[in-house]
Amino acid sequence: MNCTIAYISDGRLRLKQGATEPRTMESRYGATIKERVLKGRERNAWKQNARSTSFLYGEALWGGVAKDINSVPINITSICRGREPGQFLYSLQSDALCGILRVENHGEEEQRLWNKHDQRVRFLDVGGDGRMVCSLENKLGTADLGIMSPEGGLREITEGDSLDTAPRWVVGSTSRIVFQSAGIGRDREGHMAGVGPFCVESLDLETGDMATLIQHQDTDYLTPQMDAAGTLYCIRRPYRTGPEVKPLQLAKDVLLFPARMIYAVFEFFSVFSQFFTGKKLTSTTAGGARQKQVPPAYMIVWGNYIDAQQSEAKKDGDDLVPATWELIRIKAGGKPEVLADHVLSFDLGPEGDIVYTNGSSIYHLSADGKKEKLAKDTMVEQVVFLPKF
Repeated sequence: MNCTIAYISDGRLRLKQGATEPRTMESRYGATIKERVLKGRERNAWKQNARSTSFLYGEALWGGVAKDINSVPINITSICRGREPGQFLYSLQSDALCGILRVENHGEEEQRLWNKHDQRVRFLDVGGDGRMVCSLENKLGTADLGIMSPEGGLREITEGDSLDTAPRWVVGSTSRIVFQSAGIGRDREGHMAGVGPFCVESLDLETGDMATLIQHQDTDYLTPQMDAAGTLYCIRRPYRTGPEVKPLQLAKDVLLFPARMIYAVFEFFSVFSQFFTGKKLTSTTAGGARQKQVPPAYMIVWGNYIDAQQSEAKKDGDDLVPATWELIRIKAGGKPEVLADHVLSFDLGPEGDIVYTNGSSIYHLSADGKKEKLAKDTMVEQVVFLPKF
């Protein structure tokens, strides 16, 4: 399939053009943030050295001040296509900073549009008039929608004790957006007690009118998009009020608790031994085979904890989300149609086609229903079409 897509894989920005292999797009702005953090660590290294003899300070246990640039966490949190061919935008987040960048010519040029220390922005989408709509994450656990002018001014357009996220412009409109929204439940002290099911809302920016397009008490409707004909596309999944309790698994966890506690204590002293002696308490081999040191790989998508290692242990070894995560289409006045299952993210193309991911693989679905696999990667959480040159 001769199309260009961008996607987020394991916090990295990846680009695939036509039949070529995907490549990682390095953020120039992200690299400057990492360099600044490392320089700040070096300037404050004397503070770490002064207390390095104290067991209570974690820096001493883990080897002092980290000087590896990869130790500075920088994640790409969302992407969207721009108005011009070869153009796209992405949001970037570090421990203390969030920024929005625009990329030209598929990575040759990069321009910072916005950055702030005390605000988190995700789910970007650029409209036909150049305005960008996005989701603003608040400290109290809520999220509102915001809109940014081409000049860079950002203002909120929704408010309330809710999660308003994943906004998208209706195709061909410069005033209407669709987004997902869920109410937040709180206890008597005001702490968050739960999140209700996500529904799909429509907002007219000119009139201020808001309407609920689809909702159900037992169903989440996620990442909506609407084409020029008024057809709604979204992901449908069962709504869960909390973690499912399985009696057999609960009994197993209770029985294994003492063994797991002993193992945790053993691993702690093993790390302690490795720091001071350079050797672990166990050998690196067991039964003649070298043990694999595999870091945990996981992500949280709409409140669901997704473990890549557990998913890879399944029979198909591919889908990171269950078959109950369905991509549906609802034509004006019609009933929902299921287009694909195991869908974690999707995007509408210019010719009625769709690109989507199950978290491990990316597929192209043509307007006539023909399915083609485009790429395979790790922990894919968002995918979008990019304009052609």
